[in-house]
Amino acid sequence: YSWAKQLGAERQPGGFTLPSSLIPSAFSLLVEPTVTVYPAKTQPLQHNHLLVCSVNGFYLGHVEVRWFWKGQEEEAGVISTGLIQNGDWTFETIVMLETVLQSGEVYTCQLEHPSWRSPIAEEWSEKLSISYVPHPPWMGLLYP
Repeated sequence: YSWAKQLGAERQPGGFTLPSSLIPSAFSLLVEPTVTVYPAKTQPLQHNHLLVCSVNGFYLGHVEVRWFWKGQEEEAGVISTGLIQNGDWTFETIVMLETVLQSGEVYTCQLEHPSWRSPIAEEWSEKLSISYVPHPPWMGLLYP
C-alpha cells in the first residue's frame, strides 16, 4: 500500500480514505445542459397539446425547469420525468406542459442550472415551430 502513503491516504477498515484535496470539487465539473422545446405531436390549435422541454447532458444533477405563459408561471398541467441518469455521469429530464394552444401565443421553458449565472429561457410558439410530416403524404394511400 505504498501508493496510498504517497497520496496521503489513511488506512481505514475496509479500505482507504483520500485527503479532500485529492477529491475534485463538484463545482469544477459542471456541464451545461442542452435544451429543446417542441410539441409532442402536431395537432390543430385549440386542442389539448403537450409541449415538451427536453433538458439533456448536464452535470451536476440539479436543474430547475419551469413553464411560463404570458409572463406567468404555469403550474397546472406540468408533468416531469424527474432526473434520469445517462450512465456517463450526466443527467437528463423532460418537463411537459399540457395546455390548449392559442394562435400567436409564446410559451417559455425556463431553466436554472449551477453552470449558468442566471436562468435561460427557450421559447416556443406556433410561428417558431417548424412543421414536419413524419412520412410522405402519399403513404396514406398505401396504408389506410
